[in-house]
Amino acid sequence: MEPPAPTPPSQPCPRCRRVAERAFDASGVCVRCAGAQIFSQTMADKPGSTPPIPPAENSGGATRIGPYAVISELGRGGMGVVYLAQHIQLGRIVALKVIPSGAAATSDLEMRFLREARTIARLNHPRIVTVHDAGRAQGHAYFSMDYFEGGDLARRLREHSFAPREAATLLHSVAEAIAYSHAEGVLHRDLKPSNIMLAEGGPRVADFGLAAELDSRSGLTAHATILGTPHYLAPEALSGGSAAQGVPSDLYSLGVILHEMLTGRTPFAGASPAELPGLLAQRAAPAVRLLAPHVPHDLAVICGKCLEYDPADRYATVAALAEDLRRFLAGEPIVARPVSAPSQLFRWARRRPALAATWTLSFALAAASLTAAVLINRERVRGDAEAASNKALADFLGKDLLDQASSTGQPDRDLRLRTVLDRARERLPGRFPDHPLVEATVRVTLATTYHALGEFATEEQLLRPAWSLRRHFLGPDAPATLHAAVVLAECLVELGRFDDSLHILRPTSAALIRTLGPVDRETLRAVNSTAAAERYAGHTSEAAALLEQNLSRARRTLGASAEESRNALGILASTRWDQGRFVEAEALNREALAYFEHELGPEHAETLMMRANLATIFTSTGRYAEAEAINREILATRRRLLGADHPETLRSLSNLASSCLDGGKAAEALALNEELSEARRRVLGPDHPDTLLAQHNLATALGRSGQMEQAIKTVGETVDASTRTLGADHLSTLRYRRTYAGMLASAQRLEEAIPLSREILATSRRLFGPDNPQTIAAAENLAGAFVLTKNFADAEPLWREAAETRRKIDANGWRTAYARGQLGKTLALLNRPAEAEPLLREGYATLFAQKTQLIPTRRRAPDELAAQLATVCATLGRPAEAAEWQAKVTVTDTAKR
Repeated sequence: MEPPAPTPPSQPCPRCRRVAERAFDASGVCVRCAGAQIFSQTMADKPGSTPPIPPAENSGGATRIGPYAVISELGRGGMGVVYLAQHIQLGRIVALKVIPSGAAATSDLEMRFLREARTIARLNHPRIVTVHDAGRAQGHAYFSMDYFEGGDLARRLREHSFAPREAATLLHSVAEAIAYSHAEGVLHRDLKPSNIMLAEGGPRVADFGLAAELDSRSGLTAHATILGTPHYLAPEALSGGSAAQGVPSDLYSLGVILHEMLTGRTPFAGASPAELPGLLAQRAAPAVRLLAPHVPHDLAVICGKCLEYDPADRYATVAALAEDLRRFLAGEPIVARPVSAPSQLFRWARRRPALAATWTLSFALAAASLTAAVLINRERVRGDAEAASNKALADFLGKDLLDQASSTGQPDRDLRLRTVLDRARERLPGRFPDHPLVEATVRVTLATTYHALGEFATEEQLLRPAWSLRRHFLGPDAPATLHAAVVLAECLVELGRFDDSLHILRPTSAALIRTLGPVDRETLRAVNSTAAAERYAGHTSEAAALLEQNLSRARRTLGASAEESRNALGILASTRWDQGRFVEAEALNREALAYFEHELGPEHAETLMMRANLATIFTSTGRYAEAEAINREILATRRRLLGADHPETLRSLSNLASSCLDGGKAAEALALNEELSEARRRVLGPDHPDTLLAQHNLATALGRSGQMEQAIKTVGETVDASTRTLGADHLSTLRYRRTYAGMLASAQRLEEAIPLSREILATSRRLFGPDNPQTIAAAENLAGAFVLTKNFADAEPLWREAAETRRKIDANGWRTAYARGQLGKTLALLNRPAEAEPLLREGYATLFAQKTQLIPTRRRAPDELAAQLATVCATLGRPAEAAEWQAKVTVTDTAKR
């Protein structure tokens, strides 16, 4: 379908008063005016730098570029030409950006052009222009985008003024788009009114031709050239070029746009580009309310914060700016505060030190006492409040903490830290009736200490009132309130209450992203904690997705070795271990461990934790000696640094016991688990989650040592206590119940084992889904119980489910081979030898090749499969092969003897 022919205008354009050669009939102005400056020339564009566009294909009198019929030229700059065009088949009106190929276009120009197209195409946001397609035709590289009849903000500023709320609403939409762009790792670097298109549904950000990756390793930002339009560039961009531009630079540009909407001019209007750096260095941007007194105070403060000379004094993120604009529009208190008089004086002095020194001396000699009186009066109310708060805090530290060990009263020479903390905690209720926020701060501080001691129940008792106080007095979205929520949620994870933790973390993470932005440190910490809770709750896919995104953001903004980056990497490694992806888990763990060792040292608690995780991965892949050596070294280090009864020392003791048990050292594992269980009961109490875990591991060691009745009794008591304290659906409770059911089956108490195993499998499927490792283990438990009762028909679909699911997770792992071998064995017992044989052969080959990796309870699996293969071959009439398989079993048995 051919496009309709443009209709010549019957009168001059109402904007430029010229008679245009062509006009777009849906607009009231000529095409040139309607689309002017969609992609305007920047400071980096030199006159005549745009390569000439060769003649495009002319078909039937219409100029064509690819599938587009060109209507008119809209603008021309350093990145090529923008045309108003129409898609020939679809009839869509677009802005078509074009550069030539071949000798006329430099490689740098084409790289920038293609980067712009890819950048806009990947940024999927309703407030960013949409790229429809891109290609190369008739010697042109091109891409097409939305065309807006409403023109751009620059045109609107020339024609109409903005009311304050109207300006705030528009900039709020733009800030949301740029916050999204930054979260995706893209700096705009050329924000100005002509790059903000006005559409019916709201503004759209355009022209990402100068955009760059936030990743500091990208070569795209490593230039000293000044890119952008001078009056909208941040001071650091004017002085340091594009290499100095970052998130604060885009923030400054948004501040200039807001200033222009509110006052009708840019902050330093009239200055030449050469004069701007000097003006910016010597004085601050003129206050909005000096030029436009009608602007509300809070909106003027927001604008001023964006225009601070020092990037550190601006908003931390564009998301924080968007949130303050939202607060202003909603009538809520904004977060930004006006710059105090002393701060203004300090900043002026920093810009003009020589003049400041002269004035300071004169001023000090002439009016020191008057200045002091003014400043004291101005700060009196705030100072009184701060003094009262500080006195309340000092009284608490002196009377409630330090006096407990003083030489007066009743001195206690053997006073322990725990006793001091407990006494102080007991005195907290009602201790600060006039200073509730001081009480909240003290509670959070004490809670942190209890956390380090492993006293998570006490920590929760302190944190819940602190969170409540901050919500009431500061608001639910205040940074301090959100911090308290994150700390409380992390405490709940330690208590094993993962659903309760997620109930707090999910909305808190969303609020932090909204208020502080996705790359703020507090946000990154919250998302890491959310992922950890998701992982512990069995939602491994959700955890991995969160961690991959958070890791990318943290590395891009803070660096690979930053705390938030390495924490995300470590949790991701553990999540991959949960998913059975051991090779990937080991690689991630080793990478994280290198960062922890470099940043924190080899004996830091977090470094030791990462080494313990590596030992766990070694155990999962059958490297028991390596795992044991690591755990012994960690245990010795923690005993030396922390003492024998510290929770982390006891955790190391537990890890060593597990590696000994899996490595076949049952007697030593039993002794270590007995020591651990007694210590955790003494230190943490009988119902603490860590104590219950120790009891479970002790039961397992008892079973491996042949003391099955005592093992069943111990794990049964553990199940009861875990159900009572953690709940029936808790991950730990399900694990203990699965061990209990397995022991009952091994003891031939099948009438108890099978109903319990059915219930555990149903619960695991309901909570975690069919592909979760917890569900697979539950299915294998029930299948094993069915085999013991010779109910092979019910066992077969369960082994098939486990084998297929494990194959999706780790096709070549021994656990997959074991499940497939057990499926083959079950089919053989169902008299289906032809189906059974390939599964048995595959299972035997993999298990025999990986026999050093098998845990003790699976080390006879290759022999069992070989014996079954001997039976299958005999059944299929191949006695010679049957004898060969039987000989393998005999050889193995002889070697063991």
